[in-house]
Amino acid sequence: MYRNYLKNCNYGSIGLYDTVSNTVVAELLSDSSYSFKCAALELHNFQIICSTTNNQPPRIPSNPLPNDNTFNVDPETTLSWSGGDPDSGDTVTYDIYFGKTSNPPLVASNYLSLSYDPGILDYNSVYYWKIVARDSNGASTEGPIWEFTTKDSDGGNQIVSQEPSSKTSSVKLFYMSQKILNVNGVR
Repeated sequence: MYRNYLKNCNYGSIGLYDTVSNTVVAELLSDSSYSFKCAALELHNFQIICSTTNNQPPRIPSNPLPNDNTFNVDPETTLSWSGGDPDSGDTVTYDIYFGKTSNPPLVASNYLSLSYDPGILDYNSVYYWKIVARDSNGASTEGPIWEFTTKDSDGGNQIVSQEPSSKTSSVKLFYMSQKILNVNGVR
């Protein structure tokens, strides 16, 4: 049996490579010590590959839906975002923070999907959320805190501004759904 020792390796990644099948059989952590026996190493079918490439962190979570600072959001909405990792072999999981406070609590961790169903939300409420992306090599990237406001229970016709004019008999009402309604009065 052939005995191999790895200790204090200064490489970004280390792998046990099968030269027959051309595959990485095991990925090892570069900041750990290993001692192992492997008869295959004696047969020269395996070699240890050390790479100086460093792991890149996951992409910053972006493109939130609902969009940041959106009003009139349906209480049965699903949260979604863009993510991923520039390193093609990395698996990315997500920690989801969501709630009614500007520093939302963690509600799900190690989540694999790019969307999350928070359940039925309260009407006319402000919600805050953020995503933290983690890759399979231990790197993480925290996204910004996003917010949105759910619609009123009457269908979302929340008046946020009124523009009366003393010279006309029309009044413009701006709804959170971003539709403008002209109401014509009598002179």
